[in-house]
Amino acid sequence: MVQAAKTKTKYARDAAKAAIGEREAKLKCLEYEKENRSNGQLAIDNFTPPKAPLALARAYDDISCGEMVFVQPDLSPGKCRHGGLGHVIDFEGTGPSRTFAVRYHQSSLMGATTESGISYKDISRMPDGAWEITSSNRKRSASATIVYQTQPSKKEKSMTLVEQLVEARARGMGKGWRAKQLGVFNPNCQVAKGIDHDFLFMADYQFLVGWMAASDSGKTNTKGQDRRKNGKFTGTGAKASKAISLSYLHFAWGVGKNYGQRLKEKYPNGISRSSPTTQPTTGTKKEPESRNVIDSYEAASRFFTDKELFLQTRMHQMRKEDDHLAFEGGAAARERNNEYRRLATVAWNSLDDQTKAYWESKRRSHLALQPHMRDRIIECFRANPSKSYRQVEEEINGWCSNTTIHKWLSSQDGYCLYVQRPLPLLSREQMAKHVKFSKLVVDDFWGLPPTTKVLLIHYDEKWFYGFVGRANAKMAEKVGLDKVQAFLHHKSHINKVMCVAFTGYAFEGNMENGGHGLKLGFYRCNAAKIAKKQVRQSRRDEHGNLRYDGEIKRKKGDCYMVDCVVTGSDQGTSDNPKFSLKSLFEEQIFPLVESLLKDNYEGFIPVIQGDNAGPHIDAEYINYVKEYCLEKGWVWAPQAPQMPHANNLDLAIFPAMSRRHSALLGEYSNTEAPAEEIWNAALSVWKDLPNSTVARGFILGKRILNEVIRSKGDNTFLTRKDFHSDVRHDFEDTFNGIKKKVRVL
Repeated sequence: MVQAAKTKTKYARDAAKAAIGEREAKLKCLEYEKENRSNGQLAIDNFTPPKAPLALARAYDDISCGEMVFVQPDLSPGKCRHGGLGHVIDFEGTGPSRTFAVRYHQSSLMGATTESGISYKDISRMPDGAWEITSSNRKRSASATIVYQTQPSKKEKSMTLVEQLVEARARGMGKGWRAKQLGVFNPNCQVAKGIDHDFLFMADYQFLVGWMAASDSGKTNTKGQDRRKNGKFTGTGAKASKAISLSYLHFAWGVGKNYGQRLKEKYPNGISRSSPTTQPTTGTKKEPESRNVIDSYEAASRFFTDKELFLQTRMHQMRKEDDHLAFEGGAAARERNNEYRRLATVAWNSLDDQTKAYWESKRRSHLALQPHMRDRIIECFRANPSKSYRQVEEEINGWCSNTTIHKWLSSQDGYCLYVQRPLPLLSREQMAKHVKFSKLVVDDFWGLPPTTKVLLIHYDEKWFYGFVGRANAKMAEKVGLDKVQAFLHHKSHINKVMCVAFTGYAFEGNMENGGHGLKLGFYRCNAAKIAKKQVRQSRRDEHGNLRYDGEIKRKKGDCYMVDCVVTGSDQGTSDNPKFSLKSLFEEQIFPLVESLLKDNYEGFIPVIQGDNAGPHIDAEYINYVKEYCLEKGWVWAPQAPQMPHANNLDLAIFPAMSRRHSALLGEYSNTEAPAEEIWNAALSVWKDLPNSTVARGFILGKRILNEVIRSKGDNTFLTRKDFHSDVRHDFEDTFNGIKKKVRVL
């Protein structure tokens, strides 16, 4: 008993001594952290202006072709200039002597006219994003035609349609360039194009059809073509022939490939500017007859003859025997198929009448499946949307070819390819919480008066990786640009650094009024630790093994910073430190916000929002921040669970930083970057991030909350192709945030 008591006393004395030593070591670590951790800078001292294009050498040369301008009226004798809103189509000279040619818009006093010789003193640039709509009715303005004013140049005006198509394709101009050139482009595919659009399109369509017909008969104009040595004119070439096609004309107008055919059916007697926008013929609208065997029984009956079924079956058997050539393409594949068809035709001609009667029975059975084939194909893609057409052909037992399936599906209205991106899986309770939080922000304004000045603060953490593979690496062996291979020690163990960021948005009354974007702080999630032994710089020897024989990095008992796990309130020990959010708020964030309210944003009420990650719901941490905010009169409003699209950082800031971060690391090397380089690159990206980007992210988040309310908590709208917030259209960047654009109606 006496020995046991002595042993117990010894253990207690050793534990007390260790506790005292740990306390002293931890205090030493905390002091070291305060000295080495990056302090949050005042947002007013850390404004980053938006990235602007390179300025011209002279201030006078800042107005160029295509820009929206306002011309001052000049009714003096000999002038008679009515002025108004328009866009620059040409200019002459440089500096203060430059003169402009302006084409006025329909909304101008005297209609759409063009005037030249306008000097700098009579012209002023309109705000970015100024545009014209053809409706003054608010209810109809959302579906009104947006007029993109990209007028043709002098060279383009003198070119024929065919010449413009060839040049535009060679220059790689985007979809809809022809409609934009004529001022009738409408990016909203859900809205009717308008009679002007259809009239001009059909003019181009009929011209090109006639030109192609004349080309086939050898009657096209040979102007501009070169002669060969034999005196004959050269053809248009492969590239030009692709441009001179109805397919490319539809692309140039930004419409579907069947748009011209549908207009011909809609207006059988031709189209004019006075044509009604509704169906001109009376009676029930007749759908055009499909020529695809999947939709049309008549087309299937014409195509699937007894002979054709025999040929297809025999050719399929030959392909299976030559399966090593299954993926061969181009001219070789066509020659092989032609040979297969020739051999199958010879075999068909040698069949007796009884065998041919069998194939006639197979034809009737094949056609009996036609009414069900459409639904079977749809079910195949519904089970797996990324399934290949060849796989679907196999699943329907080769009823039709994969090429037929591809043509049929791609001809459907609304067909497109998309990338499957996973969304948070929400329960009914979580969806209800999403709607409740959205209404708290949008409708209830966090329970504050509607005219309150608010400093909205979002915070979150993110991993930054030492290597991210990209798909746009370039190589050209002919010019000596070889493929650069990246090497990693292990693809599942890549260096990474976690950072926590704080952004703010200062506004008055309504986010849509514009405001200041603030970068409040960007911190590396690390903490101080006590070295237990002396450590030297490491290197890898010729065998790839680590050798610690370099210079001394730290000695025993020294403090050094290490990346560590994020917690709510636990600071860990000197041996196993942890990054505490409670300490970060206490020592950095709350003092920073108080200094902002005192110096720059007096009268603003901070509203702090974070997500529901594990460290963010730590009881001690939550109690501390809530009590602090309640004492100061601030608002603590964490977002709903599984709602990253409500946070400015997850929504806009971190994706933008990730792309730039990986680009910077690519300049560092083609291998895995060490932790210090990862942090330095992330900090550099943060410093270069414009404050306007931060502000626009908050507007985007607010508009997404509106959609959350409309969809009753469902988050599938995030992947809809037609979902757009139009933040860039509605706001323009300023030095410290964003402001509402002035639009000319």
